[in-house]
Amino acid sequence: MRLLTILLILLSSCTDDNTEASSYCGAVVDEKLRNPVSEDRGKPVTIIGISEPNLISIIDDEGRADLIQLQAITPIPEKSRAAITFLNSLGTGAYLYLADGDDQDNRCEVRVEDDLVARPGQLFSNDSGLSFSEELLINQLVNVDDRTNCDGDLIVSCFSSLQLLD
Repeated sequence: MRLLTILLILLSSCTDDNTEASSYCGAVVDEKLRNPVSEDRGKPVTIIGISEPNLISIIDDEGRADLIQLQAITPIPEKSRAAITFLNSLGTGAYLYLADGDDQDNRCEVRVEDDLVARPGQLFSNDSGLSFSEELLINQLVNVDDRTNCDGDLIVSCFSSLQLLD
């Protein structure tokens, strides 16, 4: 069963970039699933707060703050505290990959708690290279959200297979 799960993960991944950042599922960037993902398609950011396991405040190197909704995952209420603690252990340095790339019209913005606006994307740890979303899923701290927007459906099947890993 484990071999089948790994095979499904590999088959659902796209490999159209020759880059260094690789993960089980990759990331949706510029409306395409990319794995591995090129560092030049992302931007270095610092995590300044985590309000929910899928809702992270960041600041980029130019001092612009943003709220990021980790794409295609949803919190498990009774595991939220453990998930936030786990995310904090990954460090504050990350690479951000936005689902809509650097789209200036922000077509992918979503309304979240307290009527705040977030942009869907993926974060990868600078220290370990790990995908925040994938690590949360593998550790069963969040669920897959198939009601995702902005091409998140491209990564949902791979994320679902990660929940099967022990």
